[in-house]
Amino acid sequence: MAQQPLLAGVDRKMIVQIVAILLAIGGVFGLCGGIAAVFGGTFLGFLSAGSAPLVGMSGDAEATAAVAAGTGVGVLVAILGILLLIEGILALVAAVGLFTRQPWARMGTVIVCVIGVVAQVLSLITGGGFSAIIQGVIYAFVAYFFYTDVELRAYLERP
Repeated sequence: MAQQPLLAGVDRKMIVQIVAILLAIGGVFGLCGGIAAVFGGTFLGFLSAGSAPLVGMSGDAEATAAVAAGTGVGVLVAILGILLLIEGILALVAAVGLFTRQPWARMGTVIVCVIGVVAQVLSLITGGGFSAIIQGVIYAFVAYFFYTDVELRAYLERP
């Protein structure tokens, strides 16, 4: 028995166009958010690390732990920012590839979505909340669909 394709009856051209538009929008937001997170995380890390000598002189164990936690969160936010910058650039490239029906754009979209899942997991760790879960699930579904759908692959490989 042949397996029913995922989203049977839905026009692949429409799916590609919708995903391309969302990738372009997400790429722009990823670049903006990545820049903000890199600068904010770096600032938080330097601010926390810079206060370490002052806190160390006080001998307060809780304050020392807070400084270490602040530095760690700053580093995580900066890493998330770098990941968002990479994801934003790749998303814009994949969006252009989808708009022009390039065969490589399918795997580019899968890569962007996998990076998006990782970024949402990091976002969840640093306090991203429920929206990080929703975005991660959407990224995972799009990655799975673009990776496995034969009709979509055929659509993007046609001249």
